[in-house]
Amino acid sequence: MKCVIVIPIYKKHPDNCEILSLKRCAEVFKSRDITFVCPKSLEIQLYLDIFQNNKIEFLRFDDYNFNSISSYSRLLLNAEFYEKFLNWDYMLIYQPDAWVFKDELDYWTNMNYSYIGAPWFCGENMLELAGNGGFSLRKIKDMISLLEADKFIFFTPFEFAKFHYKKTGLFYFLKFVYKYFKHIFLREKFYQNTPLNEDYAIVKYAKHFDNGFKVAPAKVAAKFSFEVHPELLYELNNKRLPFGCHAYLKYNPEFWKKHIISN
Repeated sequence: MKCVIVIPIYKKHPDNCEILSLKRCAEVFKSRDITFVCPKSLEIQLYLDIFQNNKIEFLRFDDYNFNSISSYSRLLLNAEFYEKFLNWDYMLIYQPDAWVFKDELDYWTNMNYSYIGAPWFCGENMLELAGNGGFSLRKIKDMISLLEADKFIFFTPFEFAKFHYKKTGLFYFLKFVYKYFKHIFLREKFYQNTPLNEDYAIVKYAKHFDNGFKVAPAKVAAKFSFEVHPELLYELNNKRLPFGCHAYLKYNPEFWKKHIISN
């Protein structure tokens, strides 16, 4: 299976930890195709220097796609984005706050999942739903098929309200309805209109549109990547590190100091 590493960037000057993560990516994936996704106006010399020994390309989009998490999500929920990568079977999204331990891409692409991302948690309880997008593997044709789906679907407004405001109750329900009424009963393409973050929207609702879209279950995803509660996932994995991780400075950096710095 052919796989491209896709690195979304928007900073002319990434911070020191991001530079380390990018250097790690360049080292581990030295034999892989790498494409940077970035704003049209971005100065890229620093990235050229870091990846001078790699096969790289830069795919530029309008600057507004990188103005916020919401605009970035809309970009990654557009089938046209994935159509630009049809020369490959898979893409690995590698945000600059990710880290890869070794090249296991062949193993994971042969698993034939449509989408794999780190497990999510509610408190200290791992959810069955997994799919953090910061270090995620996506089957390109499956993503296109999913994002081009056009079906009638009913979404529970309380569920959307809880996701947006982290609380339930009449006030938050009405607040949601006021802001997102047009998204409750969708007769247009859901993924072109959803206010949800792209990774959650894909993983949570894919089954409504495409029964063949295979999301890796949490126990499998835990071997692929860690994000929240890496210490718990490490124990679950019999004290073995995953393929990679995301947001290692945000979630238990003390745990990662033992593994990333020494690595």
